Amino acid sequence: MHLIRFCTPFTFAVFAVSTFAHAQAFPPQTLPTTEPTTEPTTRPADAPPTMNDADMARQLKAHLPGSVMRFTPGVYAIAKTIIINQPGTYDMTGVELRGHKGSLIWLRGGGIHLNGVCFNSDFPCTRPQGKNPKVNVQGVIVQATDVWITNATWRNVDFCIQLFPGQRYLTLINPTFTDEIRGDALYCGGGPDENQPRGDVVWVGGSVGNSQQEQNIRCSTPGFAHLECYGVSFTSTNGKEAIGFRKGHNAKFVDCTFWGVYPTFLGGGLPQDLSSCGDITFDRCHFMDGPVVVRFCKDVQILDCDFHTKETPIGVSDGANVTVKGVRRILTQPSAKPYFRDSTKTGNVITDLGGHVTRMVQSTTRPAQ
Repeated sequence: MHLIRFCTPFTFAVFAVSTFAHAQAFPPQTLPTTEPTTEPTTRPADAPPTMNDADMARQLKAHLPGSVMRFTPGVYAIAKTIIINQPGTYDMTGVELRGHKGSLIWLRGGGIHLNGVCFNSDFPCTRPQGKNPKVNVQGVIVQATDVWITNATWRNVDFCIQLFPGQRYLTLINPTFTDEIRGDALYCGGGPDENQPRGDVVWVGGSVGNSQQEQNIRCSTPGFAHLECYGVSFTSTNGKEAIGFRKGHNAKFVDCTFWGVYPTFLGGGLPQDLSSCGDITFDRCHFMDGPVVVRFCKDVQILDCDFHTKETPIGVSDGANVTVKGVRRILTQPSAKPYFRDSTKTGNVITDLGGHVTRMVQSTTRPAQ
């Protein structure tokens, strides 16, 4: 692992994606297993935290820049944001940060590797799925360059990851976002000025549970560019889409699986200049319930993806330069609906490279939601 860290995040992502190359062409038609909406059974929800942010700060003081810092496992009550601004590896395996208000960690500077931490709050889910309100506790603000977050978990927080101005080169490896999160797993913005540059995010593996209130990924950030996701499982069935890419540029999803009737919404719900959003690719992805929707967005590619929806797999309106290739419809009953629909006023914005096919499969029973 230490050898890998000398590679750039994008070199690693190209290498790591090969681990997903032999994934099944059509993934199982069952929703991914998610964490229960309760605190871990090994620790009662009302048990007092064993440490606090002062204990965390004392350990951080002993850290030498560039070295490996291993924190004492346990639950830390965080009343004041923990700021990490020195390069090095921060091994928080077995550490749960439990907040009551505000952000738990703020990363500044560069060359930071955060491993194994669990972000949580004092507000566990007690209502049915999708009914638990936001809690005004955030996970991590990234305002640093060359950051790696590995094997981390987010539970009862709003924004899990926010990208503030000055952030560049973030690599996420096997993150877990449970169905207890109230907001976005990844918000590709944050801070007072969304026009300020940020981006270059590579996300390899992991899963996003069903957010209580928001999208899995949201980008309404004109200054954001370059997101790559490989082999990630996204879930959104509470009325919000999994990927809400409103403004921003250059996103690529490879071998990702999308659960929910609103997997993606590319562009704006209201009219906007087509230059505000674009250059988005879905390659060998699996859409288990719903279609891809494109509005006021340009330069979109949907390549060799399979769709398990009875609806038209791809719908375009008020877009430009959309390329479609190898749409595979996996259906339990015949459908006369086309592979894609172009509803733009000018028409002819879709380039069809062909290779589409419909396959009939036996009906399966999905678990209750």
